[in-house]
Amino acid sequence: MQKQIINTILPAIFIGVATFASAQKKDTTLNREVEVVKSFTPELMDVHKINDVPKIEETEPKKPVFNYSIDSKPVESNFAVTPLKAANIETNQEKQSSYGFLK
Repeated sequence: MQKQIINTILPAIFIGVATFASAQKKDTTLNREVEVVKSFTPELMDVHKINDVPKIEETEPKKPVFNYSIDSKPVESNFAVTPLKAANIETNQEKQSSYGFLK
């Protein structure tokens, strides 16, 4: 069965490929005449050269305008302030008789 399928499909494939190849074979030479009216000169309009060290155009800084006023009122507090005693600093230090971790 498989041999019969191969014998019918394989020749059909070869015939199709041969037909396709002959259809692709055409005259590929290009014979067209071109008349040059003016020679081509490329121009770039409005193009500036890129600078290696660009410069920033500085504009004058605009100073903001502020309108303000100060309403000064005394702050009332219900807390009583108690004075603190000054701390005593001892200047006499005991002489250490040890040398680091060794005794």
